[in-house]
Amino acid sequence: MARELLRSLGDNLRGIAPAVQESIDRLAQQPVVHDQEVTHAFQIASQAVQEAGFGGMLVIIDEFGKFLEFASQHPDVEDLFVLQHLAEMAERNSPPVVLITVLHTAFSEYLHTLDKSRRLEWQKVQGRFTNAPFLEPHEQLIQLVGAAIEKGLPADLAERYQTHVEHIIQSDAFSEAAKRLRLDGMLHKCTPLDPFTALILPPLFRS
Repeated sequence: MARELLRSLGDNLRGIAPAVQESIDRLAQQPVVHDQEVTHAFQIASQAVQEAGFGGMLVIIDEFGKFLEFASQHPDVEDLFVLQHLAEMAERNSPPVVLITVLHTAFSEYLHTLDKSRRLEWQKVQGRFTNAPFLEPHEQLIQLVGAAIEKGLPADLAERYQTHVEHIIQSDAFSEAAKRLRLDGMLHKCTPLDPFTALILPPLFRS
């Protein structure tokens, strides 16, 4: 994770602070990278971007669960303390550095394969972050499905689909769903998916 953070940092400094970028690239190529070196690299980078006219740095680690999976499977290779040190640096650094990790599963879900001492260490790292859970509503996910479908149906077939959808929505099977969701319009956009299929997609892929 430390090396990937440095590589990404170097890539984003390209054209902004070439000298700092080259120094960080060299550090990322070293066989061993220490936590303090990573933290120092981000401090130097934050100063460089401020001198270039920016107000600070926003660091987003997407798919952070992949790093956690690797760390849980290779505890002797990957150490999460680099993240704790980065979080501590970001909290007090000037210019500001905002550090965000994106997880699609709760942090605790990655702890079950670890021994007790390792779990305690990971919980200390987690404690440096503020948890901000976000769960997309069903309506948003159904609308996303509808927007992703490229429609090219013949007019007569499209009309038959619309009639089918309207009939299904008005049936007793959809009475409970209609109380909680704005079905009219949303499910029409999901054709040629059957309304039942479109409705169960969000909970199916969320589980």
